[in-house]
Amino acid sequence: VAPLRTDGPTMPRLPRPGRGNQAAFSRTAEDVVSESLGIERNPLGVGGDTVPGSGPGGVRYPEFRVHGPEGSLATRHSLVEVKVSRNAIARSGLSARDRAQLRDYVAHVRELRASGGLADAKVELFTNHTKPTRGEFRRYIQEGLLEWKPIPAP
Repeated sequence: VAPLRTDGPTMPRLPRPGRGNQAAFSRTAEDVVSESLGIERNPLGVGGDTVPGSGPGGVRYPEFRVHGPEGSLATRHSLVEVKVSRNAIARSGLSARDRAQLRDYVAHVRELRASGGLADAKVELFTNHTKPTRGEFRRYIQEGLLEWKPIPAP
């Protein structure tokens, strides 16, 4: 799978600065992953799938449906997340909030494995950030709890 570029033919060029532009860039990447995997996006709030975590109310809302026969746990044995940045940098480039979210997802898949629910459960992270070569997230990758993948080309 060819990785998604941040400009050029595989990704629309977005205007330079501005938080709104990052949000649009992220939504585009999430839409590409959703279409590529055939998994529906997960709505925030009422009706959205949640997993336990350190977010508001003690839950997290993954970007894609998790539960049910069409959810990512049933179809891929994973929680699927997308993290992209218009300015991906070394040291993974993930924000503190992103790292906390991924830790919550890893904790959840560990619990699924321990309970016998899904022995091969994992987090699939589709990203344009540099794959870690050391540290906590590298350990998750080595343990098979986290898969660090490029954004598929549309």
